[in-house]
Order: sequence, then C-alpha cells, then structure tokens
Amino acid sequence: METLRQDKPSAALLDTGRLAELQATGLMDAGAQPALERFTRLACAMINAPVAVVSLVDDHRQYFAAMQGMTGWAADARGTPLSHSFCQHVVSDGVLDVPDALEHPVLRHNLAVPELGVRAYLGIPLVTQSGKRMGALCTIDGEARTWTAEERAVLEDLAAAASTDLQLRLAASANAHQARHDALTGLANRRQLDSDLGAALVNGIGRSLLALLDLDGFKSYNDAFGHPAGDELLRRIAGRLREHADLAGGTAYRMGGDEFCLLVPETTDVGEIAEMIAERTGPYDITASFGVVGLGSEVTTAVEALQLVDERLYSRKYGRAGGSSEHACSALLQALAERHPTLGRHAEAVSELASATARQLGLEDCQITDVRLTARLHDVGKVAVPDSILDKPGPLDDDEWAFIHRHTVVGQRILAATPALTHVAAVVRSTHERWDGAGYPDGLKGAEIPLVARIVFAADAYDAMTSDRSYRAAMEPDEAKDELRR
Repeated sequence: METLRQDKPSAALLDTGRLAELQATGLMDAGAQPALERFTRLACAMINAPVAVVSLVDDHRQYFAAMQGMTGWAADARGTPLSHSFCQHVVSDGVLDVPDALEHPVLRHNLAVPELGVRAYLGIPLVTQSGKRMGALCTIDGEARTWTAEERAVLEDLAAAASTDLQLRLAASANAHQARHDALTGLANRRQLDSDLGAALVNGIGRSLLALLDLDGFKSYNDAFGHPAGDELLRRIAGRLREHADLAGGTAYRMGGDEFCLLVPETTDVGEIAEMIAERTGPYDITASFGVVGLGSEVTTAVEALQLVDERLYSRKYGRAGGSSEHACSALLQALAERHPTLGRHAEAVSELASATARQLGLEDCQITDVRLTARLHDVGKVAVPDSILDKPGPLDDDEWAFIHRHTVVGQRILAATPALTHVAAVVRSTHERWDGAGYPDGLKGAEIPLVARIVFAADAYDAMTSDRSYRAAMEPDEAKDELRR
C-alpha cells in the first residue's frame, strides 16, 4: 500500500458529493445504531476478532456508528481524528488488509498504533448506490495477524449488508427532503413553512418576520413565452430569493404558483429583497408585491400569521392601484380566479343574478352598480382560505369552518384598503348573514342586514345550490327556489 498518505486528507475524503451523502444518512453524531451493531457483533463472532467497527469518515474525523469490543477514549468519544484513522484509507483506496501495522511503511506512523493498540486491520468499504465510499466495516486485532480469504469474504458480505442499510437511509432522507421542498425551484415548500413557522413562534417570538411575495406580471409573461419559459423564470427568481434569504439569515419558501414566502429576522428589509428579485425586460417586467407580519409582536399563531400576511399582500398589491372601481374589482377577481378558477366563475354568475334581481326590485342605477360590485367581490376574502378546505370533498370540521367564516372579514379588510372599493367593504362583510340571524360573521338578522347584502346572499345561495359540487349534485332550479323561500 505504498499509495497511502498520512500527511493530509485525500481528494476522495474531501469530495463534496460524498460528504453530502454522508450527512444525508443522518448517522454522524447520532449515537449507537442497533441495526449496524448487528454487523459488528457478527464480524467479531464470525472472524474471531476482538474489535469490529462501522466507521463513517468525513473530511476531518471518523465517527463510530457501531462498535464491538472498542474501549478507552475512542469508544467514549465514538470516534477519532484522522490522525488515528485507518478507515480513511479505505475511503480513499478501497479494501485495506494490514497483517501488522508496525511493518507497514505508512500506517506504522498512524497514532492509532501506539495510542489505540491497533496492529492487524481489515477494512471493507461501505459504498452507496452512487459509488461513494462512506467509510468502512473493519475488524481490528491488537496482535499481528494474517486475515484469511474466508475471513475477508465474511467481512465483505457483512459490509455489503451494512451498505444496503446506508442506502435505505439515504432513500428515506431523499423522500423526506422531497416532501418538504418544491420540485421546480428546490425551495422549501408550504409543509416546511408550517413546521418552521410553528418553531419560530415558540422559540423566536418578536425576532422574526413572515413575508408573502406575489409576482406581478407573471401570468402575462407565462402566456407570452409559454410554460417552460415561465418555469425557468420561477427558478431564476427562486435562486435570487434563496440567496437573499440566506444572507439575511432566514429561509425562502415557494407556496405554489408565483407566490413565495420568507421567514427572516425582524431587521430584514423585505422591500429591498422584493426589488432585488425583480426582472425588468421591457414589456414583461416582473416585480413582486409583498405583505409582512411580525411574529409575536402582531400574531401568536401560524394561522393568524398566514391569514394576516395574505391580507396585507392583497391590500398592498391592489390597494395601491387606484383607478376606477371596475378596474380595481377586475384586478381582485383576477387574483381570486388565478387562485381558484371555480370561485371566479361563481362570482360572475352571482353578479348576473344579483343585478337582475336588483333591477326587478326597481333599485336605482347607483344601487344596482353596488349590487353588481358586491356580488362580484363577495368571496374575495377566500384568497386567504387554503385550497385543501375549498376543495374538500366531504363535510368541513370546526377548524375548517372557522376559516370559512373569517373570509368575509378578510374581504372587508382587502376592500377597505382599496380606495376605489371602500364603499362596498362593509356590505361585503355582511353578504353571508342570514335573515334568521344564523349567518356570519356578526350574526345580523332581518333588517339589520343591508339590502344589497340580502340580494347578494340570495343570488349566492341560488347559484351554489344549482351548481355541481364535489360533495353533491346540483339541485333543479325550482327546488332551489323552494329552498330560498323557506
């Protein structure tokens, strides 16, 4: 083994891909591993060796994930620096068979010889599916010894089984990573955000910001250049967002579509980050609107944080637009339709029914305009309701109903922050109140409910009853009318 070197780590040890896989096993510093200890017990018994170790080797040390017969400080520390490692050479060069380390031109200088009493050593690589060597399954003797072909074959079989165990751990790690990361951009996903947000609220109250960012102009860009170009744009923006989140000491997430989140320290300038991720390429400029909420200082639960930041995003995105009520309404409906197309169609259908009803009742033109606007916007607050609730095929539980019952309040807040629509904000809040007082959010009844809201409620109920739902078929028109008369 004249190729062995003792002076510095080899290129194989320093390989970043190998080190990444090693960390992904989750075994470094994880304590004793019963599954791997079976192999060290078998190695000692079948080869009649006093010591057997599963040694995982990184760029500066070896860690003992399993061991049998090891004593002293190395056993207590579950590892050694590379100065005491024979297994590093297995990672670099493959199988290492040493009958007597004192006779070896390189290994006789290894500190494992005088300090750990290593004389004879047989090490077989632990190899993953990628061909990377993670470490070694080795047997050690304090006396010089010639390892037989049969002993070597036994250790090779045990090392192959141990390698399979490592590969299974890597596969499980990869699956866990995929479950918490967005496939397109590589950013953490909503599931990871939920976990991190809960931890931040418990451990870092008052020191973190949650920011929600939505790309302006992405739909037009996607329509003009196609989905592959749109996906590439999302990857570029995600890369910049990750870079700035890392610099701020935070984490970037993709929520889905063209929405992203940041969980960052409270001193972070989110507006500056939004500016830095923008792409200005002529007619299809891509910028980012955002909403921000302080964790602990403004909200104390993840549900509150996500709802409030969503409201602030949409208020900022559409409230600053100004212009006519029609323009502002169309912009909000576009956002709703992009989030949930069925709601966009429902809003237009309710608007037609409610407007026709208002005309039949002889309302003034200005009132009919308010009816039409209110009807189109009565569900705008559902931008803050998770798709899993809106699309649920069965009955909602109490927590899910609580989300639904808040949507009119969210809608009111969004409209109140939109100058051209403030005059219908309060009415939108009342569009799900019922004549008998059983509606929400305020339990208004009878004439307490604004006339415009009552008209919209009836049109909303009729369209809902006469439309197919995931949990029931549509009613016949006459049946729906009878239901409204009750």
